[in-house]
Amino acid sequence: MSTTLVVSGYRDMDGEFARMLEIKQYCEKMHVSYPLEVRAYFLDHPEDSEEALRDEMAEINIEDALETYCNTYANGYTLDLTKLRTDVRYVRVSFSY
Repeated sequence: MSTTLVVSGYRDMDGEFARMLEIKQYCEKMHVSYPLEVRAYFLDHPEDSEEALRDEMAEINIEDALETYCNTYANGYTLDLTKLRTDVRYVRVSFSY
């Protein structure tokens, strides 16, 4: 049996995401095109539902901030907080075995 360690970052859904979602919803209400900034933020899928966008965008790739370490007694990751994106609200560390 093996153990797996996963480290994941999660977006602040009340910050920039909420602002962009509000603009998206306003555009839909007014039947106008989305601004380029909104299209880019939602990865060119702003027409997706709010629920789909929340599910898709909640988790953020933080691999650039992780470095594997290994010594005689343990294996793991070092998380460089200075390399995290500003919209990372929390980091989840999970073990499966």
